[in-house]
Amino acid sequence: MEDLYYVDRNDSVIGKVSREKAHEKLLRHRTGIIFLVDKKDRIFLTKRSPDKEIFSGCNDASSSFHVTYGESYEEAAKREGKEELGLDNEIEFLEKFSHFDPPSNHFVAVFKMEYHGESLDIDQEEFETGGFFDLKQVEKMIDEKDVTPWLRDGFDIIRENMISK
Repeated sequence: MEDLYYVDRNDSVIGKVSREKAHEKLLRHRTGIIFLVDKKDRIFLTKRSPDKEIFSGCNDASSSFHVTYGESYEEAAKREGKEELGLDNEIEFLEKFSHFDPPSNHFVAVFKMEYHGESLDIDQEEFETGGFFDLKQVEKMIDEKDVTPWLRDGFDIIRENMISK
């Protein structure tokens, strides 16, 4: 059983909650996403495994994760970058937002990770496939609504970051 932070609307910790109970009762908890960006300003997106409990088969960020109780957003992002992508690259925190789209009710921290051509080791239990896409291709995916809701909302943050650099 995985314990998560149970948080209020300001992301202040109320207590600890199991992942199952957080989803079942729609309790707000901490999560995050990583956007892996290459030198051509393409974003690595994944397609969630058909075996995933929620939003199975949808396109997703490079990595999406829960923040387990006792770790920071940054620690969780580093852990998941290693576990899901096989990368230990530097991460950059961009922003976080509150997101409610049942069964998801969480704060989502958005991170950027630069890709330098390293070999990716994608977690096959989490993802069916993955690939790099330019901004227009990602916008098209979002318009077709074939994405997780946190990718939809987080994409605005990474796009703004990439355009303003």
